[in-house]
Amino acid sequence: MEIGLRTIFGKIFAKERPLPLVPAKVTENPRLAGLRSVQAVATDGWLAIALAMPRADMTGEPAAPSPTAGGEPPADRRLLRR
Repeated sequence: MEIGLRTIFGKIFAKERPLPLVPAKVTENPRLAGLRSVQAVATDGWLAIALAMPRADMTGEPAAPSPTAGGEPPADRRLLRR
């Protein structure tokens, strides 16, 4: 039975015919540039992918400051209230 399943799945998911998991609308969005997948879960026919900015220890670049790290947020992220 395993050989039959491997044959079927091998034809459906052939290496020559890649299956995009994330739509082009998402991958071509400039606001999402630099994100990487950090987690993927497949359950009951659903696929969940978590995206995040790369950490400093993975890329060698300094990490973006966290808004909860204290101090004032960058000027472009400051909330103005009346």
